[in-house]
This record gives sequence, C-alpha cells and structure tokens, in this order.
Amino acid sequence: MFRSSEKALGIDIGRRFIKIVGLNHRAGALTLDKYVVQRTPSQIIKDGVIEYPEELASIIKSLLIEHDMKHRGAAISFSLNDGAGLVTKMEVPRLSTKEILKVIAMQVEDETGHRLESLYGNFTTTKTVALEGKETAEILFAAAHKECADRVFSVLKAVGLRPSYAEIDIFSSMRALFREGRTHSPKDATVLVDIGDIQSRFFVARTNSFDYLRTIPLGGGEWISKAAEFLGGGLKEAEEALHRNGVAFTEEATLPVEVRGISKAISESVGQVVEELKNTVEFYEEMQDKKVGRVILLGGGARLKGLRAKVSSSLGIPCENAKPGTHLILSSEQQEELSDVWPSIAVAVGLAMKEASLNA
Repeated sequence: MFRSSEKALGIDIGRRFIKIVGLNHRAGALTLDKYVVQRTPSQIIKDGVIEYPEELASIIKSLLIEHDMKHRGAAISFSLNDGAGLVTKMEVPRLSTKEILKVIAMQVEDETGHRLESLYGNFTTTKTVALEGKETAEILFAAAHKECADRVFSVLKAVGLRPSYAEIDIFSSMRALFREGRTHSPKDATVLVDIGDIQSRFFVARTNSFDYLRTIPLGGGEWISKAAEFLGGGLKEAEEALHRNGVAFTEEATLPVEVRGISKAISESVGQVVEELKNTVEFYEEMQDKKVGRVILLGGGARLKGLRAKVSSSLGIPCENAKPGTHLILSSEQQEELSDVWPSIAVAVGLAMKEASLNA
C-alpha cells in the first residue's frame, strides 16, 4: 500500500528533450501532478555522455522551481538510443553467479567492445530450459556505462535530488505501458518501436520480459534534416512542421504543397524504418513461432502524423501510440492535453511509478 500522501518524480534526460513527470500517490491511487517537456540545448549530451553537467543541472533546477515540483529524490533512466545503456540476452549452462559473470563479460566485450569493469550492471535469470538432459538458463543483462551514469548522478546532486532508482529506459516504458508487467495478450507479442535521433529500436515483449531486441542505424534525426533541407530553415522549425503536417505516402494533388513537399523529402527514410520493422517482425515470428499482436510507437517519432497508418498497413498489425496514462487518474482536461505528449513522456511516467512504489 502507498502512504497516505506522497510525491514521486521521474526524470528522462534525452539528447533532444528533458522530460520530467511528477506523480501523487494517495491511498493506493496514482494521479498526475505535473509534467515538463523542455528542449535539451545542443551539444550538452554527446554519445550518451553529458558534456556540460553544470549547465544541465541549472536547467533542471530552474524547471523544478518554475513548476513548483518539490522533491527529495528522483528516479532516472539511461537511454539505449543515446548509447548510455545496453541490454542483451544470452543462454548459458546452469552455472554459479561467478561463472555467469565471466560469460557475460566475454559476450559483452565481444559484442560491444566494452569491458564489464566500465559498466554498472546486473543480470537476472528469466527462465530455465531442460534440453537433452542439460539445463540452460536464459540471462537478461542490463547495464549503464559508468562515465554516463556518474555524470547523471552528479547532475542530480547539483540539483539537490537524491537518485532513488536508476534503470535502462525501455524497462521504464514497459512499466508505464503494461499493467502488472503484461503485454496485450499472453498469446501475442507486442513490439515497442522507439525511434531515436540517430537509431531506432524494436523491442519485442511478452509477459514480464522480452523476447527480442534489434537496433538499426536509422532514426528520426534524418527525417528532420531532410525536412529542413526542403523548407530551407532550421531543425527546430522542421521538427515542428513534421509534427504539424506529418507524412502522406501518396502524391495526391489535393494535399497542401508543404505536406506534399515534406512527404516527398522524408518518405524514403521513413519507409526504410518501416521496412526494417516489418523484417524484424517476420524474423521474430518465424524464429520464435509466435505471433505479434500489435505495435506501440514510443518517443518523439510517434508524433509524426501518418506513421501509425503506414506501419499498420505495411505490417497488417494494429499500431498505436504509447499511452502510459492508463495507470493514472486523470481529469478530462489532462487526457485531452496529453494525448499528443504521452509517447514522449512514457519513460518519465514509468520512472515516477517506480519511485512511487519505493516510497510505499
């Protein structure tokens, strides 16, 4: 049970935006207190590392003061898209913890080039399988690069916040989206699509864990750049135009000139991401002998009008934007106000939910 009245804070620091969500938990119910989405100044984060922690701390502190979000601590995340974190699955024989760590160290270094000593990480056994008389364990390993994590911790300390919990962002999203850790149906898998700035992730989830994770070197940053080239303006203006106009996978003369122009500029790049998603779903279904029941779009890329329809028609699977507010008690005004913002703040919502549970 939750305490009679507590506040919880989740902070998601991304290359393009800082997202902060505050929740109230009273008598077991979660309500949305306040939220902030603020553009991250360019060059503050590079390759997942905060280059200017003092400046970032000043920004976050000002936002908390401006929006009267008084908290002692906060839950934070590390982004896979920004390179701050990593998640991998592996199958190993039934071994001791010490031996499993040796296997993890070898595989992580082989796959990423990073030594285990440079990471803050942990693993869990998701399931065990008996095959030909031998027991095999499926291991899920998640970690954050120490350099990236230490910079985040220093920022929170400068703000005056205690880091109550830290995790990889995809797990925050799952907590916000899936009630009691479960997806759409025990029989069907769900694909979470997180379109980042320079890469995108396809995360196939079932029940309390995930079956498959794929990262591709294609992201929404290219869409914004191509739209900016067409419009002859800056990236911020191009991003706003993308969200306003979306993309139409048609050249109908009845469409406004700006919509047709932007669509022509980015349709190939968007189509590549959708095609890679389709290939991922087909590969998963064939290899795992399981069906994908729906696709959920996360992050800023989910705000691109026309993307859901394109994904749904290409894959023949229902596609929807993330709606992490299903666990929260919201007023009708909040529901309407947040309809376009939910995909962007899913991670921060999940983090705040975690801190609320820690305060129980």
